[in-house]
Amino acid sequence: RYMRTTIQAVSGYAPHFIALVIASGNLNQMTIENLQIIKAFKIPFFVILTKIDLVSPDDTGTLKQLNQLLIEVDKHKTPLVIGSMNDFRLLDDENAKKFIPIFCVSNVTGAGLDLVQKYLFLLSPNINENERRQLEKQSPEFHIDEIFRVQGVGTIVGGLLVRGTMNEKMKVKCGPGPNGEFYNGVVKSIHRNKFPCKSIKPNQSASVCFSVTNELPILRSGMVLVAADDDTSASVFFQVR
Repeated sequence: RYMRTTIQAVSGYAPHFIALVIASGNLNQMTIENLQIIKAFKIPFFVILTKIDLVSPDDTGTLKQLNQLLIEVDKHKTPLVIGSMNDFRLLDDENAKKFIPIFCVSNVTGAGLDLVQKYLFLLSPNINENERRQLEKQSPEFHIDEIFRVQGVGTIVGGLLVRGTMNEKMKVKCGPGPNGEFYNGVVKSIHRNKFPCKSIKPNQSASVCFSVTNELPILRSGMVLVAADDDTSASVFFQVR
């Protein structure tokens, strides 16, 4: 079940990068399975080794074992421990693809967190400005990956906006239902990173609260929210010649 949930999240949210978080001294089967998923999807990633307070400063066993696992995932990249700001010179545009960055951090003392923060600011989405503008001009399409039911609030779904722009009070339709039908509704509110926002743009994940005119007979992962005037239809099968 864990593997299925992880695969669904990675494929559904289409991340540009993955942060693999591992507790020091705890390289277990789950770590190996996560690396296998990353390898299968070929998504750039970096490693955050946490709880360094629990191991001796002289204990290099975890790093050695981690390096071996990372090399097995990608033999063309070299694991690189980022220990200071000076190490970022190795991660310029020309050399960044040659390394798998590793950050050793402590949530108790805060050691290493500044390096992680700097690295996050260096990352850029795998989409240029022209592509982003073209996606924004298209009709909105929000892919539903998670469903939350909050009493007194309404239907809340989490997912990714793959194209277009979605705003509060926008008229939408949700589907397809069991027979390919779509149900008309209205976006009530949008949240990103637990904060309310008025709109979302392509490649942004969010939680969307919406209401429908008629009660949905079923709401599941894999359904979409599209504009009310969108002529999208569902197909049971299709033939390619």
